[in-house]
Amino acid sequence: LNIRSEKENITKLDLHGLNIEKDMIKILTLCDFLKNITYLDLNNNNISDEGMEYFCKCDFLKNLTKLYLSKNNISDKGIEYFSKCYFLKNITKLWLNDNKISDKGIEYFSKCDFLKNLAVLFLSNNNISDKGIEYFSKCDFLKNLTSLGLSSNNISDIGMEYFSKCDFLKKLTE
Repeated sequence: LNIRSEKENITKLDLHGLNIEKDMIKILTLCDFLKNITYLDLNNNNISDEGMEYFCKCDFLKNLTKLYLSKNNISDKGIEYFSKCYFLKNITKLWLNDNKISDKGIEYFSKCDFLKNLAVLFLSNNNISDKGIEYFSKCDFLKNLTSLGLSSNNISDIGMEYFSKCDFLKKLTE
């Protein structure tokens, strides 16, 4: 049995709920056997912004298509790091629910034009208000988005008005 060969064939990694913190993320970023990973579930850990900084330097995750980062204590600073992860251009599904992302984080996110393949995005239960929706509404690269979750944020009719002017929302099915 060739253990090295077996590790290189891993395409799905589920690490949710393991209390993973920044130091473990740093170790994970050194694991070159993750180069074929397409699915990574890190939900319900404690990655934090520092962990996102390490994560976003891990360019061998370039094959990721599904990324789960909900419930991880990620704030705007973590999204700033994420906005520079150009190697994540294959992401089609991204979950960032139940974090600490505010309008400033959405401003950073709005600059992630490398996410042009994104079809599913969940940002529910964060601290996003109408100003964040204004930034979000200017994301021309989201033309492939079919599902968007923003429940339990602070979005009023003003935010909905910004959305009403978004061409990319016409494809939403969920």
